[in-house]
Amino acid sequence: MQDQFYVLYSPTEAAALTDATPGEHGAGFWSAEDGWSSFDKATRYAAGLREILPFPKSLGDDAGWVLVDSILFLALAKRYSEDPQLSEQLDRLADRYADEVIGGHPERFNSVEIQGVRNEHSPRDAGGGIVELDNVDPQFYSVYLHYKPEEECGSDCVGDFATYEGAVQYANELAEENGWAILDLVTEHGRTPRWEPSHSVPRVLPVRGRHDLSVQI
Repeated sequence: MQDQFYVLYSPTEAAALTDATPGEHGAGFWSAEDGWSSFDKATRYAAGLREILPFPKSLGDDAGWVLVDSILFLALAKRYSEDPQLSEQLDRLADRYADEVIGGHPERFNSVEIQGVRNEHSPRDAGGGIVELDNVDPQFYSVYLHYKPEEECGSDCVGDFATYEGAVQYANELAEENGWAILDLVTEHGRTPRWEPSHSVPRVLPVRGRHDLSVQI
């Protein structure tokens, strides 16, 4: 299993510099050497340190962990990183992993779902943020396979995409190959993603899936 790393992020620290000096990159990322600093100077901590290190003080007491290479991390990189390889990575998102989930048994599923999704910051959370369905104001798009009722398994995510069109194409390919129906739950307004992370923390319910997924209520 590949090692996981995390950075510490504070929305209020990032917003303080951005609001004071428009156009400047927010200093909302923790550096072990410099304190609150830029995205590209953020210290990357091994997963095991999350339970040991205290959260640094921040203006809004809203510091929290962000998993490196998560959607939230890529969204923050798009806004704050000066490294083109990082800042453009979210635009290239097109992960497909249906074969892994199907496991040679397509008869267990009966439909394909297209959903809008957001990965949001969660203050003082060791988990690295909250992933939630949002078909009105999504950050990216996921494709799910829905199990037949007798499986009692709900649905599993099989792909993540930067664009609505990419998710639709993949859903169509799976549906045509296996004779499944398609359920597109993304609203017309939601077909243009808003990649910027918002900073509200919704009340959530757990949902089965590849993501640690939650549904806003």
